[in-house]
Amino acid sequence: MDLSELVQNNTAETIPSGIEGDDSIWEQAFEEKAHSNTKLYDLLPAAINATNQNSVKWVSLASFPTPVLDWWRGQKQILFSKTTVTNMGDILSVLHKCEKQIPGQASICDSLLLHLVLRQIMEIQKTILKQDKLLDRQEMALCHSRFNGQPICVKCPYCNEEGQPLRKPLYSVNRPGHFVIYTLQICKHCRGRYGFKPINPDIQWFTGNQSSLQSSAPVMHPGERFQTMLQPLTLLTPQQQRPMEIVCIYCQGNAEASIKSYTAVNKAPLWTLGHQRPLYVKKQRDCRNCIKLQRASGRWIPRDAAIPSICRRILSRNADYYGHYNEIIIAQLMDHWPPSSRHYRLRNNDKVST
Repeated sequence: MDLSELVQNNTAETIPSGIEGDDSIWEQAFEEKAHSNTKLYDLLPAAINATNQNSVKWVSLASFPTPVLDWWRGQKQILFSKTTVTNMGDILSVLHKCEKQIPGQASICDSLLLHLVLRQIMEIQKTILKQDKLLDRQEMALCHSRFNGQPICVKCPYCNEEGQPLRKPLYSVNRPGHFVIYTLQICKHCRGRYGFKPINPDIQWFTGNQSSLQSSAPVMHPGERFQTMLQPLTLLTPQQQRPMEIVCIYCQGNAEASIKSYTAVNKAPLWTLGHQRPLYVKKQRDCRNCIKLQRASGRWIPRDAAIPSICRRILSRNADYYGHYNEIIIAQLMDHWPPSSRHYRLRNNDKVST
């Protein structure tokens, strides 16, 4: 729908709230996808300049100069993700949150002049983008900030230990409302170096590599990605349903450690599809012996060397390639897939400095 149709008949000159007309008009003007940090920075100079040049009192979207309207369209997920814009008070509340992010920022004292309020928000966005270096990474063309100072509390994806809150969270442009895990931190508990996920289960998230940032498809996390490769729980044999004794792949056979510190029992083992030789899906959890030695861990294998297994990373990759095939074909594939190694192979991100 052309915006002029939305804003026609909304040009009254005097309204106490500072903006007027049908409340839904303000929301309908928003686009679903937010401006990326890169695009926002490119739009701000013209939009700020337009607030200085325009002498007409702004009382509706029809009053906005084109550069300001272009800026406004991409602000739903940026400024108003938790707010429905119905009056000047809604915009002022967002401005006050933004003002708190810059020490010593002078307030405009609840001005009811809409163009001044919007200009102040724009100036704050420009300042934060520059001083927080939110434009230095290539991913900034696919991510956006919210400028409200709200950190995201996160936890280790393997041992659930709470980590350092992310004070400059980023969100996806192509997946509106999704928090992006774009940095790694070392877990104080299991000593692994991971991308920490949000503690709040209501926050949607995904790991922000280049391919995932470019995609707009629904997010599938590792456990969900390989569901099509698994034997349904209702079809597991009695032997497959039995608890599985497992051992840390790093600590197995360590004569100096207590065997109880690096062994465990998987009470609900997962198995791949397979007619003759299904594979046990390796468990991921923290190892007490590795924690004591302050080194990364997390991969567990069957204690019985005769039981073949597969790591979740490889299974997820197989699901990406073959998960759309019929389960009979997947079962045949997994029957012939070579089991994962039972020996630990050091990776770069396993080198943890104490």
